[in-house]
Amino acid sequence: MFHSRILPAGFVWGAGTPVYQMDGKSDPYRRFAEDIVRLSQLQLNSCRFVISWTAVQSSGRGPCDQVALDFYDRLIDCLLALNIQPFVTLYQCRSEQSPFASEIWSRETCALFAQYGARMIERYGDRVKHWTTFDETPGASYAGRQGSHHLLPAHCLASQAMRQAARSPVAVGIGLHLSAIAPHRAGDLLDIHLAESAWRKDCGRYLDALILGQYSAEKLDFVGINLGAPDVVSARPQALTAGGAEYTEGQSLRNLLNRIDREYHRPALYVTGNEYVRGPAEQCALALKDGVDLRGYFACGLV
Repeated sequence: MFHSRILPAGFVWGAGTPVYQMDGKSDPYRRFAEDIVRLSQLQLNSCRFVISWTAVQSSGRGPCDQVALDFYDRLIDCLLALNIQPFVTLYQCRSEQSPFASEIWSRETCALFAQYGARMIERYGDRVKHWTTFDETPGASYAGRQGSHHLLPAHCLASQAMRQAARSPVAVGIGLHLSAIAPHRAGDLLDIHLAESAWRKDCGRYLDALILGQYSAEKLDFVGINLGAPDVVSARPQALTAGGAEYTEGQSLRNLLNRIDREYHRPALYVTGNEYVRGPAEQCALALKDGVDLRGYFACGLV
């Protein structure tokens, strides 16, 4: 999935810099075919996008909107016609709105989300083979009061329902919002301890739950990584300067990929977001040389 020439393997459609920024026009609903032609011209082999729950099923229950379903049919067929593989996300935590006004995830919501996932597999599973239940989990989940307490069970239930509904094999994963966390002073034991504690609190607990812990009974085919801003931790906050982020930015993505590969038994990984990293394709290439099972890299925008 990764280009040997250190080019992005894919593109996140509808995110990042608008394709038509030069003339101020960005209308993916009507101009998606033009976007896809550009992807083909750039020799990208995959495209990641969200099938909006609210667009397809505004109330979270009942029949789906036929106009929305037909639109995603056209989008998927257009991608495949140009040999671009669709990677579908069911729910983008940062920007997607839940069909439920309260924005609170409950057991009922989890069950309805699983039903929604199964219906999407029934509709598009003959053509779409890579599915992400949630994207930008857990970081953005705090903003909507959903909380990981229900998002992780929702992922598990949806994964089960989607595989049961699939008529042919599909790969189901999840996208996590993770940050590279490093000690300000690499040789300072207290800084090292603080950085490790921050990692376990902000990132490790989700990977533990999904890969090693209570949700690991449901197979996770891949993990998507949306890299947040690199973070430097110090026992002396006054020691941190505006340039602190530069400390980890240079190799933050490579280091993060290697850590997940090492500690979680080499899961299949995709880089599904790179907004805060310099030279992400080069870092991905280095991680591949390190032996990381990196399956692909998605750019978040086209210039």
